[in-house]
Amino acid sequence: SSIAGMSAVAGIHEWWRPANADPNDPLSVLHTIAILTTSPNDDLVHVHDRMPVVLDRDDIATWLDPSTAPAELRHLMRPAPLGTVQAWKVSRAVSTVRNNDPSLILPSEPDEAPPASEQQSLW
Repeated sequence: SSIAGMSAVAGIHEWWRPANADPNDPLSVLHTIAILTTSPNDDLVHVHDRMPVVLDRDDIATWLDPSTAPAELRHLMRPAPLGTVQAWKVSRAVSTVRNNDPSLILPSEPDEAPPASEQQSLW
C-alpha cells in the first residue's frame, strides 16, 4: 500500500530500562515505538480491520507537542480520508522474512496473489 504524497502516521515512543537490567549499563536502555491504528476507511476495509492513524499536515505539530493534553488528540484517531492510502496485491514473497528488497512493494501478477478469501486476516 502507499500513502499519497508526504504524510505522517501517529506513533508513540518510550525510553525504558527492563527491571532486571543493570542500571549502570547504558546499553540496557531500550527505545521502543508503536504506530497507532484505527478502524480502516473504505479504501482498506477489504484488506484489514485497521489502518495507521494518518495525520493531516496541519495536525503534525499538535501531535508532536508534548504539552498537548491527550484528550486534545482523540479527534485525530480517525480513519484517513478516502484516497489518502492506496492498496494493491503484492507477491507472496512478502510472507517470507528472509526476503527484503524494493521489489516486494510492486504490484503482483494477477495469478500470483491468493484468492480474496485467504486475505481476510494477517494473522
